[in-house]
Amino acid sequence: MSLDPLLKVYDEASRCNRCGYCQPTCPTYSLTYLERDVARGRNNLVRAVCENRHPMDRAVKSAIFGCLMCDACVTNCHPEVRTDQIIAAARAAYYAQFGRPAIQQVIFERLLPDPGVLGRLLGLARLGKNTRLSSLVRVLRILGWYGRSLATAEALLPRIPRHFLREMPETQAELAPGGDGLRVAYFVGCAINFAMPQVGLATLKLLRSAGCAVTMLDNVCCGLPPYAYGDLESARALARRNLDAIAEIEADVVLTECASCTSFLREYPHLFAEDPDARARAEGVARRVKDATQFLATMELPFQGTGRLRVTYHAPCHLSHYLKERSAPRQVLTSLPGVEFVELPEADWCCGGAGSYNLTHPDTSEQILDRKMANVRKTGAQVLATACPSCLMQLAYGVRRHKLNVYVKHVVELVAERISLPEQA
Repeated sequence: MSLDPLLKVYDEASRCNRCGYCQPTCPTYSLTYLERDVARGRNNLVRAVCENRHPMDRAVKSAIFGCLMCDACVTNCHPEVRTDQIIAAARAAYYAQFGRPAIQQVIFERLLPDPGVLGRLLGLARLGKNTRLSSLVRVLRILGWYGRSLATAEALLPRIPRHFLREMPETQAELAPGGDGLRVAYFVGCAINFAMPQVGLATLKLLRSAGCAVTMLDNVCCGLPPYAYGDLESARALARRNLDAIAEIEADVVLTECASCTSFLREYPHLFAEDPDARARAEGVARRVKDATQFLATMELPFQGTGRLRVTYHAPCHLSHYLKERSAPRQVLTSLPGVEFVELPEADWCCGGAGSYNLTHPDTSEQILDRKMANVRKTGAQVLATACPSCLMQLAYGVRRHKLNVYVKHVVELVAERISLPEQA
């Protein structure tokens, strides 16, 4: 068995003093109260495997793959033990011993590096999903025959957009005028491009209104999905592609409205810790990366009042825990005319989406989501805002599931709805 990935994080895992401060903030522990479902238990298991006191078996697999990697434990940890990095290494070690599922290899090594192929496949999926065939499949439970995860995926994304962001004429119209202000390299997240192009258009609209010179990067996936599954080499391959794409653009800021992409782009230096040249490039990029909400908090926009809205905010884990950014999104929302902002109880508590966690652990994910929806109901909000595509899908699914009269929107969408733009020449 190759323990190389684990041995590299052994010292980090050993910094955990098992104090238990991670317990009250861990969503999975709150459901089971089992030691294997909290950071200190997971870190202790990793140490035991490294010290040959415990085999890499099903118990270890359940512990390391049951983690949301939400980083709430790190936020509440005095020595700030990076449990997320330990979990990623543990997953890499597990697959090194037992082999990686073929579907992961296809996604991480063939689809994510080639957005064109991925787009064509999603186009075919759109043909069935947006017609009666999708409902028929659900009724006949054909999806159920292929596993719960496919049925869950069907519920999470009711429709696939007719056009993806990169192929929309409106996208080019927003990019065409350009500006002589801040030079922005716009990093297009996979979910924004393929599932939520309206969010991308809102971002471009806001950047144009601020006079920015915007260039859409020819980027690929940020690399977070393979990294989260322990495929560190696939993550590095995608990261190198993105570093090359960013190097081709003279930009003051690298911006994205996906909190997950923002945080992982900032993590590139850690990804290349053993490659000094790549690490130096990654550090140069990381210093320029900003989340759209952080950027919006510094912009002066021509707001206009359009009725009153009661708005609450779910804080994505990658924004609140990884980036430690809690004020910018709230500052943006409270600055909007006509918006009554109400704080969401446990706003920074994970919604259960966590990338594809809602597909791999649907029962646990839904229990975590139920807690989030109960808190949303308490606010009486008309709009639930957030800043992460994965959260948007999960929260919208929760609203439908709980039959709440609440709209789920990205922060940038709300802002774009409340600005007054001059007519284009």
